[in-house]
Amino acid sequence: MLKKLSKDTLVYGLGNGFIKLIGVFLLPFYTKVLTPEDYGVLSTISVTVMMIVTTLNAGLDGATMFYFYTIKTDEEKGKLLFTKFVLRLLVVVPALIFSYFSGKISLLLFGTSQYTWLVFISCIAIPFQMLLSEQQQIYRLLHLPWRFNLIVLFKASINIGVGITLVIFLNYGVVGAQLATLFSSALVVLFSYLFFTNKKYTYRFSWYWSKKMFVFGFPLIFTGIALWACRWSDRYFLLHFKDFSEIGIYAVADTFSQPIALLNAALSLSFLPLFWSNYNKEMEIEKTASKKVASDVWSIYTVIAVSAGIFLSIFSTDFIRIVTTKNYLSGAMAVPFLVFSLIIFQSSNLTRIGIFLSKKMYLNTIFVIVAAVVNISLNFYFVPKYGFLGAAFTTFVSYFVLFLLGFITSQKFFKVKFKIIRIGIYFCVSFVIALLMPFLELHFKVGVSIWLKILLFIFGIALPLIIQLVKLSEIKLFIFGKKNPDLN
Repeated sequence: MLKKLSKDTLVYGLGNGFIKLIGVFLLPFYTKVLTPEDYGVLSTISVTVMMIVTTLNAGLDGATMFYFYTIKTDEEKGKLLFTKFVLRLLVVVPALIFSYFSGKISLLLFGTSQYTWLVFISCIAIPFQMLLSEQQQIYRLLHLPWRFNLIVLFKASINIGVGITLVIFLNYGVVGAQLATLFSSALVVLFSYLFFTNKKYTYRFSWYWSKKMFVFGFPLIFTGIALWACRWSDRYFLLHFKDFSEIGIYAVADTFSQPIALLNAALSLSFLPLFWSNYNKEMEIEKTASKKVASDVWSIYTVIAVSAGIFLSIFSTDFIRIVTTKNYLSGAMAVPFLVFSLIIFQSSNLTRIGIFLSKKMYLNTIFVIVAAVVNISLNFYFVPKYGFLGAAFTTFVSYFVLFLLGFITSQKFFKVKFKIIRIGIYFCVSFVIALLMPFLELHFKVGVSIWLKILLFIFGIALPLIIQLVKLSEIKLFIFGKKNPDLN
């Protein structure tokens, strides 16, 4: 299974890599003409749109994924897909309503009507973003990862080209950046529909499937909003207690955590389908093989993700100096918190298997809400006092709370012998190493040799082998798909 998992993770990783490439590639161009305040405005409007999209989605993506594989005929599958497509089109109505009140929304968010056009364009873009998500899901449902990658690459290319033209050459600023997102999403939706997905619809709306999807997806709205609160609500605290500059620096720092987000997204798309398939095929009552796979995957993921996290954190000041301007340099101190927060979050997903197997999904919703409440509560203290660094810390803590709640509860339903002690030691030591460099350089103003950074990085890579968390052959299997009889 690990060999198959590594292959699927790599394929989907390429597609998600193109998505993350947009932000990383545009960063050196945008930061030359956009101030931290401009980036703060963009980040604020982006997280606001994200919350609206999460709510309007109504859990339809999860519902479609669940029911699609239970349907036996292509005709009925086409009816399900078309029903979701129609429901997506209905999002145009609230989007137009939001766009009508763009001026008032600008005043509410930013205290000025200066950004009315930015809000207007962002509202108009909402249906296209949701339709793009709907189109991309069809490729995943039909197991067409390379076509999925083609669509994502197409969007990335358009976004980069249009973004640079509007922001850099035509000097449209933040409005230009948002126009690039709108234009690329609309064009890709049209392209995908005309050349492929139109043939996958039955073109008959089903009240039966719409009702079932809404019943299934409605509880997921609250889970999605709570997850949004854990990850993005701190922007509003920064906006209230600090200023746009703090949000902008924080947003740029968050960009350097995207390689971990890429790994997480690719693994999420590939792990669960393969795990459920192998779990259902295993005849042994105790599911020993499935439990071993779960343990191995978390261990290997931790080693790969933490190694990448150490690298991104240790060299964060160097990366920010090269890619952006000195105005964003202080954000390097937030990189370790953001990077390791994402690792904790994915670890939570990989170790909550028992909750999914027991079909007690309401527990997952409760835990996410608890984590969101912890995050919001801590923000009231840490953001006013420490700014974006406090925001990064509260995200780290809330994800750790989510991990603990999920891990302890999941073990009651499906007990897996995870290497929790060794992983804990490895994670803590690595996190200290990751924090050390940016704080020495920026907070304590200590000059750090590049050779010392390299030595620390090498030590971080060797640490899991030293404490025998994983074997080198297991890592090779996951990354390169090398055959290993013990794990296949």
